[in-house]
Amino acid sequence: WDKGAEQVSAPYLKLRYEGDLGNGWSAGPSVYVSFARINGNRRGLNTVSATEQMDTFDISATDVYDISGLDLPREVPYTGAPNIVAPLVPNQPIADSRVFTPTLRTSDIALWNDTINESLDLDTWSIAFGAEASYRFDNQFYASLGAGLALNAASWKASRSAQLLQQINNGAPVVIDSSSADNLGSSILWGFYLQASAGYRFNENWSLEVSLRHDHTEDLSGTVGNSSFDVDLSGFSAGMGFGYSF
Repeated sequence: WDKGAEQVSAPYLKLRYEGDLGNGWSAGPSVYVSFARINGNRRGLNTVSATEQMDTFDISATDVYDISGLDLPREVPYTGAPNIVAPLVPNQPIADSRVFTPTLRTSDIALWNDTINESLDLDTWSIAFGAEASYRFDNQFYASLGAGLALNAASWKASRSAQLLQQINNGAPVVIDSSSADNLGSSILWGFYLQASAGYRFNENWSLEVSLRHDHTEDLSGTVGNSSFDVDLSGFSAGMGFGYSF
């Protein structure tokens, strides 16, 4: 299925070592660890819609016979007349004289529709290794840029259920077929990130930092039953956290 973007909150832990480069600059390696849970579902999907009408007719046939030369009553049924000698009525009707008359007896309309429910539960652990460079203003405000590689471990479980419904003459829908499927798996996905941060130091140890980060990660894909899914884990994220320096 094609699921739209979701907003997800995820906790993260950042470890960074800063080496003083002078003139307010510092740089060093950094490590990020984060966890995110993404749940998605869609209900009431429809892929089948069909209609069929069945009409039942009664067919009556009318034959015409040649009785020319006979003086017979014209009323039907004819029961015969005594003491009359005449040729027999032919036992074959006049050629091409048969007439068929249809009469509608019943008309039934059948509708078929399906309904499909799908869900995906995805847990991702991410660890990123990179480097950051920071510049400090007035010993309190600072800004930093960072980049690095990310390793994402994804564990997922997907499910799909479907029902085929039949409705006759606007009656109650009846389930005539159903199916269900489940699948689970795990994947290792590589990526990289770019990040910009700004912070404020309350004192030598404590600080508040906000960040904007963009991750580019391999897509996660899989199948469940007759459905497939493709999760785009790339995108922007905004973060805020407290830091402790020692």
